[in-house]
Amino acid sequence: MMLVWCQMNAMYEYVLAKRRAMEAQARALEAGMNVKPKYEYDSDEDTEGGTWEHKRRMMEMEATRGNLSEFFIPRFLLCFHVVQFVFVVCA
Repeated sequence: MMLVWCQMNAMYEYVLAKRRAMEAQARALEAGMNVKPKYEYDSDEDTEGGTWEHKRRMMEMEATRGNLSEFFIPRFLLCFHVVQFVFVVCA
């Protein structure tokens, strides 16, 4: 029981520290400082060729590369909306 409490307390402290860091970054942005966002990745994550999100998206794009006509926008719109879309784009 004590171990679970210690783990919960450690997690709570971690969340509080993250919140304080985000608030400090927000205050710095409001003050006009040029602050770049920090992106965290697990130290054991393989980032060669991109993160797992990038790799997954690349696999999705490769899987649908040959079926471009399947994702053609007029297939999902009514005729009226296609005409309206063309007028808006050409205007």
